[in-house]
Amino acid sequence: MKKTTNVLLLFVLTLLILFSCESKNPLGVLENGAPRLGFSEEKINLDGGEFSYLQEIRVDAEKPAPLQYAYRPQCLPGKTLPGYQTDDQGWILFGDDIWTSQSKLNFTFDSDAGTLTNLITEVAVKVKHLDGHIEDLFSAFKSNRILGSYLENQINPGDQLSAGIEFRLREAIGDVFVDGMYAGHFMYRINILNSDLVPITTGQWFSSIDSPDIRKVHLSGSTTPALAFNAPNTYTQFEYYVVSRLGVEQAEPSNIYFQVVDGFQPVAVIYPQTLAGFGNYHYSLSPDLTMNYQALIPGDGQRYNRRLWEVDGVLSAINSDDFKLHLHWGYHGLYYNKYPVMPLDDPLEGEETGIVLNSNGVNYGSSIQAFWLQLDGGAFPIADHQQMGNQIITDEQGTWTRILNLNHGFRHAILEDLANGNHTFRVMAEDLQGVRSEPAQLMFNLVPYKAPEARSGVLVVDNDPHNSTLSPETTIDDFYQSVIPGFMGPVHEIDFGLTDVLPAPVLNNYRAVLIHADSPASNPLFYKMYEGMDFYLKNQGNLVISSTNRMKEALQSVASNAGGAEFLEERLGIDNIQYLSTFSNSLAINPYLVSAEGLDSYPDIALNTATPFSAVIGSVQGLSCVTLFDPLLSGELIYGFGCKAVGEGEYSPSQDEFDLYSSKYVAYRYQNQESKVFLLGFPLSFMEQSDATLALQHIFSDISGTSYAKGRNK
Repeated sequence: MKKTTNVLLLFVLTLLILFSCESKNPLGVLENGAPRLGFSEEKINLDGGEFSYLQEIRVDAEKPAPLQYAYRPQCLPGKTLPGYQTDDQGWILFGDDIWTSQSKLNFTFDSDAGTLTNLITEVAVKVKHLDGHIEDLFSAFKSNRILGSYLENQINPGDQLSAGIEFRLREAIGDVFVDGMYAGHFMYRINILNSDLVPITTGQWFSSIDSPDIRKVHLSGSTTPALAFNAPNTYTQFEYYVVSRLGVEQAEPSNIYFQVVDGFQPVAVIYPQTLAGFGNYHYSLSPDLTMNYQALIPGDGQRYNRRLWEVDGVLSAINSDDFKLHLHWGYHGLYYNKYPVMPLDDPLEGEETGIVLNSNGVNYGSSIQAFWLQLDGGAFPIADHQQMGNQIITDEQGTWTRILNLNHGFRHAILEDLANGNHTFRVMAEDLQGVRSEPAQLMFNLVPYKAPEARSGVLVVDNDPHNSTLSPETTIDDFYQSVIPGFMGPVHEIDFGLTDVLPAPVLNNYRAVLIHADSPASNPLFYKMYEGMDFYLKNQGNLVISSTNRMKEALQSVASNAGGAEFLEERLGIDNIQYLSTFSNSLAINPYLVSAEGLDSYPDIALNTATPFSAVIGSVQGLSCVTLFDPLLSGELIYGFGCKAVGEGEYSPSQDEFDLYSSKYVAYRYQNQESKVFLLGFPLSFMEQSDATLALQHIFSDISGTSYAKGRNK
């Protein structure tokens, strides 16, 4: 912040000097008494925001005897000189002659709607000496008031910089407003100063007019003029001024001094925030990433590119014939956070600045000229629009593709036809010195799609945070390891929390997935699972969910996300979330469920009231926190509400309540093509373990295709 404040203060002070009320700015010091042109200007404020602008042209010369002068001023294009008559060539007439003894002339221009519509932009003068010889003088009008210039770089006086510097020049428009008074080009030169900031050598002036960008000047050891490392106690000075499109020039050049030193190196960056893929087996249901960033792979209107999944610390995606991968690279300093000002290597959050920082965060004034790209140790495949100036180069680190850093489009690639397996992408940034960064490296893994018949085992997703009374970790883990039938293959369990997602490459390995969110005290995190689950259920996956009264609320959270409502309808068969209802939100209110009654061949599942881990269940001898399913759902109802009998204990239903709740349903089955989904609105781990085992044997036999009995209404 101190560095930025100093730059802003220097800029403000410069503008105050540039745009003082009245100034005289001679073109230079008189040499041997030779005539030189000089200019003055003044702004006089009038009523209503209008003003008069006074320009003076003069010839400064030692005059041992009277001299004669002829003047030919040039106004704005299409405008005429006010107050004077001219001959056919534009020379001002003084009577019938162009010659006058007046060594200066004044011109006044009035504004219109706060803007000048005419002024002097340049002048030619002839000076006739006593011996009859004539000198020709010519200059653009030089102004301190109309315009100035400053460096956009965040460089402070005396900074240490590299031997390759990008100077980003900008015009500063003053308070005399003239249409078109923007930069036509900049003039610049390099001077060497001693420790007292006095010039040792003064360079030649050069123009930016032939540069690809007139507002950028690149200097290095190989340019003209060239940068060289400073000797001890010396400085390099960059001096510059602006020439407007109308020809008016800044009167007093601006400057910055610094030391050119060795040892600076850029830092290459690969941006993980925009590393995204898109294909038949890798997609997002949400367009959020593409909305925030325009350079990614276009979606198809229903599915969109998504970031790669992280599996055991490795970025992964399921490969397909149509899979495309978006890569994005740059360098440290390219993106900045605006408030507060700080480097931010995140293209989704930062603003592009083009500042180059080394590994210590020091701005050394350079720019990045090229990138060296490598894929799996070989040359990197680049797009047609990136062919300009590219080279294939082999060094001790392998073969690289060197491409120019011409604009935003030269820092992206979309790769296709990538083979299965691990891949390594590397990039180096090359600055104006010709110095390359250390390689930045990205490793990712493309796994093959696994057909359903090649999958094995069950993935158990533990969505129950440890709670000693409602979801004791060890007890719940042991329960689910015990109730899943062995014929499904190995059981693998993962704990699922707020920072997790459910990766499609992981789901792709399993015949079935069982998610348990059995604690009434915790919200199921289904909204963090549904994107990976959409792929899985689209491709013959099988899902069992065990939950509580919180199921409806959790599925509503899914529906509120992009593509969530479509997921519920297409993958779970829930086209109306109102077909689910919450029975009770408290374990102590209406604890009437004592069993899940199987329909047709589904076995009954009794509530564990003898040895429950929940003291409340033991006390009220029933369960209340369950979800009910409406018969209007498009799937099959497979379990009914097994209601506690009237008069059975202190917490028992009335006859009307018994009749009502006995007709309700607590589990549901949906099949879409070869995918099967079982939603249990009651927490399986609260039930008798032996009954739960038989029930899951029946469900997994259905999934395996060895048996299936359709549910029925009660």
